[in-house]
Amino acid sequence: MSSGYGAVDIIQSSVHKAWGLQVLMAKYKIRPEEVAAFGDSGNDKELLNLAKYSFAMANATQNIKNVASYQIASNAEDAVLTTIEKIL
Repeated sequence: MSSGYGAVDIIQSSVHKAWGLQVLMAKYKIRPEEVAAFGDSGNDKELLNLAKYSFAMANATQNIKNVASYQIASNAEDAVLTTIEKIL
């Protein structure tokens, strides 16, 4: 899977961003309803599926836009920061 920028991600099939988040959620007793996640490419899919509040960037792949609950502006427009400020 390519992340763009001339890089390639090599990911073990059972380890992904959602796996790491699940470890933290279990340790700190956090429910999916308390989680917001942001993504733009294929390696974010499981993460977006786990979080109750999932956001796809405007520049995200169509597959990620289909998975996310909400669509926001692009990375270039500081959309993650703006959305976090609105949530808080």
